[in-house]
Amino acid sequence: MVGFKVKYYWFQIGSEDFLFSFFSTVAYNLENKKWGTKFPVIMNELYLGVFGKMKM
Repeated sequence: MVGFKVKYYWFQIGSEDFLFSFFSTVAYNLENKKWGTKFPVIMNELYLGVFGKMKM
């Protein structure tokens, strides 16, 4: 299972395949098939797990 950790809270998302499918759907439908062009922070940094406090 994968999820997001915020401070000491864990938000479970589901399987790795589900999370990848979600991001792929966003890239395909909202970003004209170009990963990270319209939503770079979410699509690149959050997906890779490096979303930091400074971005908020």
